[in-house]
Amino acid sequence: MAFIVFHPEQELKLIRRRQPIVTLSRGAIKLNKMALDKLNSDTVEVAYDPELQLIRLRAAKKGFPIEKKKISGRAFFKHFNIDVLGKFPARYDEKGQCLLVDIGTNEEG
Repeated sequence: MAFIVFHPEQELKLIRRRQPIVTLSRGAIKLNKMALDKLNSDTVEVAYDPELQLIRLRAAKKGFPIEKKKISGRAFFKHFNIDVLGKFPARYDEKGQCLLVDIGTNEEG
């Protein structure tokens, strides 16, 4: 008999609880609690680097309001022709004080 050891830190859903996750749906950018905590704002600037396929979310005085953990993204997606859907880990950049979301590496399709 061969036992295989399970390590909770290997479970993707458990890892997600401990890192910022951004979900792109048809009309919205959804943030998990950790992503909201990192941004620490009610309004964000949303930017896109098409070459690197990175979305940047940064706290701003003027921008998109965050309502119920969501940012309306329909116009943003249309403007940049973004049609990727799914959940993405976000990396917090301390220097830029922003979340960076690599949409070129979708975990769930």
